[in-house]
Amino acid sequence: MEKFPWWNEKQKKLADEVEDFADECMPKVVAMVRQKRFPWDVMREVAKRGWFGILIPEKYGGLGKEYGVTACCILAEELSRLGPIGLTFSDTMFGGTHQLVHFGTEEQKEKWLPRIARGEILTGVCVTEPYVGSDAANIETVARKE
Repeated sequence: MEKFPWWNEKQKKLADEVEDFADECMPKVVAMVRQKRFPWDVMREVAKRGWFGILIPEKYGGLGKEYGVTACCILAEELSRLGPIGLTFSDTMFGGTHQLVHFGTEEQKEKWLPRIARGEILTGVCVTEPYVGSDAANIETVARKE
C-alpha cells in the first residue's frame, strides 16, 4: 500500500498491519467465497484487532482521534481486497457508525458504540423508495405527526 506524507506514524503502522493481515487471510477468504460462505472467523479477527473502533471515541471503547477517518479509509482499502470482509467493514463504518458518532444522542452512543467497537454488532443504512433507489438526496418520503 502506498503511504502518503501526511499520514502519522500510527496510520503508517496500521497500513502495514492491515496489508499483512489481508495477504495472510486472502486464501481462506477466496476459498470460503467460492463455497458461498461468509468468512465470519476472519471478521471476528478484524474485531479482535479493534479495527471496528477506528472511528469511535475512546470514551466508548474505540481507538480515538489519533487514527481518524484517514485510518478508516486505510482499513477499508486493504480489507476490500478480501471482498465481503471489506464491504461489511465499510458498511459498518460509513453506513451507521459515522452517523451515530456525529449525530446520535448520548444514550444511543453509550448503548451502541461500545458494542460496535468490539465487533459484536454490525451497522448499515437501508435507504430506498420507488424511482429513487439508494439516492438518499432525492428521497421524497416524509413523516408527519398528525
